[in-house]
This record gives sequence, structure tokens and C-alpha cells, in this order.
Amino acid sequence: MRTASDFDRPYQGQSAADNLFGETPGFEPALSNIYLAGVKVVEGVVNSWEQTFEQGVQPTTYIGDILGSLGGTPDFGSGST
Repeated sequence: MRTASDFDRPYQGQSAADNLFGETPGFEPALSNIYLAGVKVVEGVVNSWEQTFEQGVQPTTYIGDILGSLGGTPDFGSGST
């Protein structure tokens, strides 16, 4: 799970150092939100472990890269139609 991403470039007039080390007013709400969402995910996995997850979950769609290097046939890219 992920809360947010930093911008990779400062806005016009902002130094690179300020962009990297400046105030992050969204940090605390992001932590609170990731907890609120994440605890439900963890509870779901723990509470459904034996019936759903213990034996593994088989994907219903292609999992891999466009080259099919992990096996299977990609359902996207130039050869998918």
C-alpha cells in the first residue's frame, strides 16, 4: 500500500533542497489514512487466511510482462489482438 508520492521537480521558484527537505503537511494525514485502510486489509487477510489465502490465490488474468517471460500469454501489447 502507498500513501503518496513526492514530486520529482520543485515548482517554479522553489529550490531543489526545499523540495526535498521542506515541510510536508500531508505526512501525518497520510499516515493516518494508510493505517485506516491498511488495518482493514490485514484484518481481511488474517480472518480469511484458511479459507482463501493458505493454499494460494490463482490469478484470473495475465500476470507478467509484455514479453510473456513469466509464462502465459499477455493480454496487452502488440500481440494481444
